[in-house]
Amino acid sequence: MVTKIKKSKIVCVSHKEDADGISSAALIKQAFGGETILVDYPGMMENMEPLRNDESLKELYICDLGLNKQNECNFVELLAELRKRSVKIAYIDHHDLDKKIIKQLEKIKVKVVHDTNECASVQVYHTYKKKLNDHAAFIAACASITDYMEDRPLGSKLLQIFDRQFALISATVMTYNIVGHQKEPEYLLYLVDELSESKYPHEIPNSFEFAQLQVEKLALIISKV
Repeated sequence: MVTKIKKSKIVCVSHKEDADGISSAALIKQAFGGETILVDYPGMMENMEPLRNDESLKELYICDLGLNKQNECNFVELLAELRKRSVKIAYIDHHDLDKKIIKQLEKIKVKVVHDTNECASVQVYHTYKKKLNDHAAFIAACASITDYMEDRPLGSKLLQIFDRQFALISATVMTYNIVGHQKEPEYLLYLVDELSESKYPHEIPNSFEFAQLQVEKLALIISKV
């Protein structure tokens, strides 16, 4: 299913399948506002294609979306066309990325923030922290936990700010809510909005109850295995 693009001056395209992608989108929304488009890897380019003809697009942020040999050339070509229209673009990611692609993006003056040692949300936080509030550090810390990167230099410093057990349970609840609602795009966008407004996971209605249902399903699978 192709996401319809509403007229918007600022757009964030981010990964929909885990807390790092959702949290990255929430941080971008808190910093800049605008519209969020959540995609999976197979549908990434298909959902970005309508941006090509969005004449009102002024800023584009792409987060937690790794490239591969099948889509990297099309990705660069699309961004190059947008840059010709003076669209401001930032690409923030932590997946392996060919150095030649980084050079091509930098050549067309795309802001590339890329570090395989830190999750995307932590990189978003450190890139734009002057535009974010104090709660944003908690969102980034939780994302680092769910991506198993809370022991990295920047992620670990953020996690030290908060009670570890509180961060762990918050990150876990958020993960179960994201994974369990993959077929409900409106709910995922709702999570982005709630997190961008500095809500803790336990403040989002029914988040713990839904996580409990997901845990029960997992326990049933474990018992069967």
